[in-house]
Amino acid sequence: MFTSFSGNTRRPRQVNLGGRKTHAFGSAGPGAGSQAALDRAQQDRAQRQRERESLKAAKTIQRVWRGHRSRKELADKLRSDWDKLEGTQNQTPFASEEEAYGQLLRLVQFASTHNHEDADRIWKFTSRQMQTIRKSGPLVGGAWPSAYLKLEGVVLAIIERQTALFALESIKKSLGILRFIAEQIPVETSRNAQRYYTVLARVASQVDFMDESGENKALVDHLSETVIIPLKNMSSHVLNAYEVFGYSFLPLPVLAVDGDSPFAAKFRDSLADAINYKLLANALATSLTDGGLKERRELAETGDRLRFLGLFIYLHRFAHNFHSPEAYSVHKDFVAVISLLLNSLPTNLIEGSMRDDIDQEQPINDFLRDQILSLVNQEGIANLLSASSQSSETTDDEKVDEARQLANYALALLRFFPQRGDEIRMWLYIGPSTSRSKKLPAIKYFWEAAKRTSVFAKISRNSRVVIDLLRPKAGDTHESSGFEWQAPQQQLDQEAVTAHEWRVILVFLELYTFILKVTDDEEFFAGSRDISGEARDNSLPLPDVKELATFLKNFGFTMYYNAADINEPEQRDSSSTSLSFFAPKASEPVPQKPAELSVGGVAGLSLDYVKGLVTGLVRSIYERDSRRKFLPADQWLMSRFHMDEKFIDMIVTEEESRHKIQEEDAEDVDDVEEEEFDDTPHIIGTGQAQRHRSVESRQRQLRKQSRRRFLQAVAPRLEIVQNMPFFIPFTTRVQIFRKFVHLDMVSCPPLLTFYNMN
Repeated sequence: MFTSFSGNTRRPRQVNLGGRKTHAFGSAGPGAGSQAALDRAQQDRAQRQRERESLKAAKTIQRVWRGHRSRKELADKLRSDWDKLEGTQNQTPFASEEEAYGQLLRLVQFASTHNHEDADRIWKFTSRQMQTIRKSGPLVGGAWPSAYLKLEGVVLAIIERQTALFALESIKKSLGILRFIAEQIPVETSRNAQRYYTVLARVASQVDFMDESGENKALVDHLSETVIIPLKNMSSHVLNAYEVFGYSFLPLPVLAVDGDSPFAAKFRDSLADAINYKLLANALATSLTDGGLKERRELAETGDRLRFLGLFIYLHRFAHNFHSPEAYSVHKDFVAVISLLLNSLPTNLIEGSMRDDIDQEQPINDFLRDQILSLVNQEGIANLLSASSQSSETTDDEKVDEARQLANYALALLRFFPQRGDEIRMWLYIGPSTSRSKKLPAIKYFWEAAKRTSVFAKISRNSRVVIDLLRPKAGDTHESSGFEWQAPQQQLDQEAVTAHEWRVILVFLELYTFILKVTDDEEFFAGSRDISGEARDNSLPLPDVKELATFLKNFGFTMYYNAADINEPEQRDSSSTSLSFFAPKASEPVPQKPAELSVGGVAGLSLDYVKGLVTGLVRSIYERDSRRKFLPADQWLMSRFHMDEKFIDMIVTEEESRHKIQEEDAEDVDDVEEEEFDDTPHIIGTGQAQRHRSVESRQRQLRKQSRRRFLQAVAPRLEIVQNMPFFIPFTTRVQIFRKFVHLDMVSCPPLLTFYNMN
C-alpha cells in the first residue's frame, strides 16, 4: 500500500520520457539503478585509465633507464679506451693531429662533472695538447672549434660545481684549463660569453682578496688572465663579450673596495689595463639604449647600479691615467651610459651613506664617491659640446638625438649635484678654453635643439596641452598601488621621446636663467653681435626671445592656473579614504614607499621646482622688456581670461580662502611653539612623548600639504596675480587692488582700529 499525508492510497503515475522501463515493485526512485551502473562504469573507466598511465610511466622509466645504462656503458667503454691510450704516455705530445682529435672526442663524450677522475683526465689532455701545439703549431681548423667548445662547456660546469663547494685549489687548476681552451677558440667563446663570464664572476665573488699568500695570488692571476682572453680578440662578437663582461663584473662588490685591500685594487687595475674602454662603452650604451635599465636583472638593485657606475667611470679614468677628463666626457657612448645610470640613482648618495632605498650593508665608500665626484670638473663639462656635430651633412634628426644625449648628461649632473649647480651652469656657459674649430655656444646649441622638439611647438601653440604633458601617467599609479600593468610598447616609446625632449628644454631653461643673471641689458639686446670680442656669444636674437617668451607664458600660466588638474592623480592617491576589509590595524605601521618625483617623465624633478624655474625666467624677460620695449604690447596678456566684474569677484573670494588657510597655518605654528616650550615632565625611557610628537608632526605636515593643494585648486587666479601679475591688464589689476582695500576696510574699519590702538 502506498500511503501519503493526503490519505490517498493510489500510487501516482510515473512518466518516463527516456523510454526506459522501471521495476514495477519497490523501486526507490526513478533512475536509481541506472545511476549506480553509471557510477560503476565511471569507476571502471578511471581504473583502466590509471592502468594505462601506470603502464606508460613504467615504459618511460624503463626507456630512460635503458638510455642511462647504455650511455653509462658507452662512457665507461670510452673512458677505458681513453685510459688505455693515455696510460703508456707520460706528458708527451700527441703523435698526430688525428690522435689528438680522437682523444678529444672521446673525452667530451664521457666527461662528467660528478667524476673527479674526469677532471684529472681533462687536465692530462690539456697538458699534452699544450705540448703538441708548441711542437706542431695551433690546431684550430676544421672540426676543432666545435670540439673545443664542448670541452669548454664541461670545464665551466666543473668550475661551477667547484665554486659551490668552495674548492679554491681545484678552481685554480680548472681556470688554467679554461684559459687554454679560450685561447684556442676566442671567437666561439665571445659568442657564448654569457655562461663564461657568469661562472667567472661567481669565482671572483668568492676569492678572498685580503689573503695575499702565494697560492691566492696565483688564483687571482689565473682568473684575471681567463677574464681578459675573449676581450682581446677583435672579432664580430667582441661587443657581445664586452657587454656580458660589463654586466657580470662591474657590479661586483669586490671590485669597488677601498684602498684597504691593495690585492683587490691590483686585480681591478689588471682588468682596467687590458680592456678597451671605447668598446666597453659602445656595447653598454647600445644595450642600455635598446633595452633600458629595467630589462637588466643584474642592475635591479640600487647598490649594483652604483658600483656599475663607479667601475665604469674608473675604467675610463684609468685609460687616460686619471688626467684629461675632457678626453672621455665628449665620448657619446660614455655620456649615454652615465646619463642613464645617474638618472636611476637617488640624489643623496654623495652627501651621506645610502638610505632606505639602498642596501645598508653596502654603503657608498670613498672609492665610489671619488669616481662620481670626478664627473664634476671644469674641463669635462666645458668641453661637453666639443664633439657635437655642426656639419651640414648631419641631418636634423641626428642633431636632435645628439642634443638629447648631451641634455640628459647635463641635466643628470644638475640633478645629482644640486649644490654645485651654479658651477656646472657657469662651465657650460664659458665653454672650452681652447678649441680648434669654433662651436656654437651651449645656450644656442640647446636653444636650436629645444625649438625642434614637439613639446615646445605644442605649448607655444596651445597652453592647455601642458596639462597632459605634465600630468603623471596612469601606469605610475598602477605601479605604486601594487598592480602590475604594462603599457603598450608604442606608448612607452612615445613617453620616452617626450621625456628626452623635456630634458632638452629644461637644460636650456637652466642655462638661460644663469645667463640672464650674469649679462646686462647691453649684452641681452645685442643679439648675435659680438660685444666683448671673445669667441663665445651667449645672447639670443630678439625674435628668438619673443618666441621663447610665448612658450614660457603658456607654460607658466598653465602650471599655476591648472595646478589642480596637473596634480589630480597625486591628490587622489594621497587623499584616498576608501574602506578595505584587509586594511591593517590602526596601531600597526603601514610601510609606504615614497613616490618618486617626476615631471614630464623626467625623474628627480618636482613640479614646484620647474614652476619656480619658469617663473623666475618669465620675470627676468619681463623686466628687460619693461626697461627697453622689444615685445608687442599684448605679448604678456592671456586670452583665456575674461576680464569682467565676475573675474574680479572670484579673485576676491580666493583671497578670503587664502586668509582662512593662513590662519590655520598660524594655529599649527602656535601649537609647535607651545610644544617646544612645554616643560611638563614625561616618563623617561618609554619614548611615549617622542612618538606622540612625531605623530603630531606628521599630521601637521599632511594638513599643510592638503591646505596647499586646496589653495591651488580654489585660488588659481590669485596665484597668477601673486606670481605673474603682468598676465592681467593694468586697469583690471587696479580694480582688484581697490576690491582688496574695500575688503580690508569692511573686515577691520579704520576708526575702530585707531581707537583700539589708543
